[in-house]
Amino acid sequence: APAGVTHTVCYDRTVKSQDVGTTFDFDLGAGVGLGAFLASCIGAACTVEVQVAGVEVGAKGSVKSIKGSILSVEKSRVAVEGSEQVQDVYSSLQLLENGSKMSRIELSRVNSVNLDDPFLQQTLADALQRSLKRKTKKPQVNTVPIRIVTDN
Repeated sequence: APAGVTHTVCYDRTVKSQDVGTTFDFDLGAGVGLGAFLASCIGAACTVEVQVAGVEVGAKGSVKSIKGSILSVEKSRVAVEGSEQVQDVYSSLQLLENGSKMSRIELSRVNSVNLDDPFLQQTLADALQRSLKRKTKKPQVNTVPIRIVTDN
């Protein structure tokens, strides 16, 4: 191929039109916890419902809503029960409120997270649908999809 021209041949998969243009890569699926999911959403505007420390669950004022953007998700080293090993686990969410206030929220106190951006809401719904479709078994057809892509 001439300089600056690339070619790709895919023998083992078919690229569907709904996969073209996907612009957000959420960390989701089996074994992925809230911390890892939120870490994949850095910068996203959200509303987090938090259990207020020291207030009985279900009592008036036991839940607080905090709006902001996901700044980071911290990990802490935790001892593995029954061994001398330690592992890193997501432990707290750093939220940027009003563009200037940074709040630290323990993940164990998070009741729910709402992604406030309609684009991210739709993108997440689409990602979940694609994940489900990938797991749906289709009858095997005796053909091999081939796709040739050229960049000119």
